[in-house]
Parts: sequence; structure tokens; C-alpha cells
Amino acid sequence: MDENEKGNDMKRPASQNGLSDYQKLWEYHKARVTLRCGVCAYPEYIPCRIRITRKITPYLNTVINPGEMICFANEYGDVYVLSSYGGRVNLKPIEFEVLKWKKNRFFTEDDRL
Repeated sequence: MDENEKGNDMKRPASQNGLSDYQKLWEYHKARVTLRCGVCAYPEYIPCRIRITRKITPYLNTVINPGEMICFANEYGDVYVLSSYGGRVNLKPIEFEVLKWKKNRFFTEDDRL
């Protein structure tokens, strides 16, 4: 990324849904922060495919290796993946990068921040 592009991340071309991936990420994190403040706001888009950025070992004998994988998210945007033994492992936003988004079925126009 050259010097001219650094401040223009939000101005990149929009995808077929009308919002760029950066705008979806911004709206997702904004809804997550307001949820912590006591306001119930559903994000408009939630992750459906992610890239794990580092090796994660949440429990004894449980390992999630780096790489691309399908993830699951609830209506509030909490992300989890299935581990090697078949159980759910919740992920923190710092542990993954979003590759693909899907529309949140619980989102209404009243939730727009």
C-alpha cells in the first residue's frame, strides 16, 4: 500500500451488497462496542469465512491451526469455529481476519447506528 492509499481504506469500491469489506468491518465493530455499552444492536453483516492468524490452544489437547475456515456467528456477531474434537471454540477479534461476510438475519433498520 503506497502513501496515497493509507487514508482511503473506507473509500475502496463497494462489493455487490453496496458496502465495502472495510465498511462492513467498521459496522461490525461499532455494533460490538455498543453491545458492551448496554445498547442491543445487531451488526448488519456477520463473518462466515475467516482466516485464523495464529495457532490457538484454548483448552488442553485442543488446537486450532492457522488457515482459512468456515466460522459460525450468532446474531450479536460472536464468532466460533469447530475444533478437532468437534466442540465449539469462541474466537476473539484479534485472532482472525474476515474473508467473507453474510447478511445478519436478525438485523433491522432500527438497529442501524
